[in-house]
Amino acid sequence: MDPSNDGYIYAPLNMYGDIRQINPKTGEIKTVYTELEFPSAVDMDDSTGLLYSTEFHLGYITRIDLNEKDPSKAKRILAVVPPATDNIAVTDIVNKQGGRARVFGSSFIEDWIFEAYENGDPPRTIAKGGMLPTSIQILEGESGERIFTK
Repeated sequence: MDPSNDGYIYAPLNMYGDIRQINPKTGEIKTVYTELEFPSAVDMDDSTGLLYSTEFHLGYITRIDLNEKDPSKAKRILAVVPPATDNIAVTDIVNKQGGRARVFGSSFIEDWIFEAYENGDPPRTIAKGGMLPTSIQILEGESGERIFTK
C-alpha cells in the first residue's frame, strides 16, 4: 500500500462497506465513507482527491467524492461488470495533460483486466484469460505508463 499525495493510506473494510483513512505517521484510523457493498479495493486520483473503489459482490467500479457531504450524491457508479471485482488502480497522468483519470479494474473470476470510463462507456478489455490477476500497479516512466499485473 502506498500513501496518496495527501499523506494518507485508504483501505476498504469489506464486511462493513466502509472506506478507512489511515494516517501512517500517527496510526489514526478514520472512516471516510460507509455506503458501499463489500469494497475489495480502493485507490485515489491524487490530482482530484476522488476515490475509486470496487464493490466486489455487485461488480461495480465506483467513484467517491469525499468533499460531497450527502452520501447519496458522493457515490457514482462508473461501470457494472461481472461480480468479483477484486482490484483497482487509478493513474492521474492523463489529468496532468488536461484529461481525466484512467481507472483500471480486475476480476479474478472472469480472469480479466479492464479500463472503466467516467462517461459511462462500456469497459475496455486490457487482457482476458490466462493470467488470474491478483494485483495491478501502474508505473509512470519516461516513455509513458506501464501496467503490471501480479
